[in-house]
Amino acid sequence: MSMLPRVLLSVVSATVAAGCSPNGLPEYTKLGGLRVLALISEPPEVSPGGTIVMTPLLSDLSDTGGVGRSLTYSALACADPGVGYGARASCASSTSKVELAQGTLNLAAPNYTGGGTPFNVTVPSDVLERYSLAKQAAGIPYLVTYEIGAADGTRVQAFKRIIVSPSTQTPKKQNPSTPSILADGASLTALPSRQSEMTVSWAGTVDASLTTTWFLSDGTFQRYRTSGADSLSYTPPTTVPTSHAVVIVIVVRDKNGGASYRVYGF
Repeated sequence: MSMLPRVLLSVVSATVAAGCSPNGLPEYTKLGGLRVLALISEPPEVSPGGTIVMTPLLSDLSDTGGVGRSLTYSALACADPGVGYGARASCASSTSKVELAQGTLNLAAPNYTGGGTPFNVTVPSDVLERYSLAKQAAGIPYLVTYEIGAADGTRVQAFKRIIVSPSTQTPKKQNPSTPSILADGASLTALPSRQSEMTVSWAGTVDASLTTTWFLSDGTFQRYRTSGADSLSYTPPTTVPTSHAVVIVIVVRDKNGGASYRVYGF
């Protein structure tokens, strides 16, 4: 199979840069306003001419604008301009630009967090032709950009690079299995009433190289990222919100562009 560096993992950007919260953790782990938490491609690696399904993982929990408002989205694809070397992740002016999808959506109560409208991405059949055989074997990225916005002018952008490898190169990489959360060693089925130790569980053997990013709407995490089956402490909120559920999201990523997620709402 091909090997690609971590730069091929999905990257999310917003119109406003993230700052730091009072406890020192990045604000992007705290759910609130309109967010693109990840772009999940199924599968994460394809052959030239192949088609993948892209699903954005979205959240919009802001009491001042979110919780059910209408959102508009659009998606483009193009040859990678060299994002791994510092190029801007944009297809807007690319001669290879393809319009993939556009439309409107509403995130459902009470979580206002989850998968957005999936869309197909068909990779050009000649995408590998200008690369050497050695580079083809390593995998060539194909860029997908996604933008979502609200009527108040809020705009959030994200991008993902799909791995493209020769059709003779098999098996192709797959996404990690859907994760779940264990709280103090048991399946998470309700909001903990006290501080709990949380870990991620997968079907099959746990891969220590998998990285999990933790997001939450209310309460606090000891930290925001874990590796493999490492644990972290979660402290529930003193007051449970009434406008939305207490939402906890985990996004699991591997080193090759694969990802999966799970959303909990209590």
